[in-house]
Amino acid sequence: MINAGGLIVIYMESRHHSLEETMKAIEQIEDRIGKIISISKHSHRPTHEIAHQLADERILKKRKEREASRKA
Repeated sequence: MINAGGLIVIYMESRHHSLEETMKAIEQIEDRIGKIISISKHSHRPTHEIAHQLADERILKKRKEREASRKA
């Protein structure tokens, strides 16, 4: 999460997204960190495990969306 902002900027620039879109993506970092910490506290699991789990879930969701759009 520490490098998330920089990675987002590089990715968004490479995809020619606007500054507004980039800033919106960066602003989501705080919410995601809060969610990770909250889940970690309630589940008594380390934050890195929660971060990996949430990332895996987001990746899986995007893959399913892409597959569905290809079939449509």
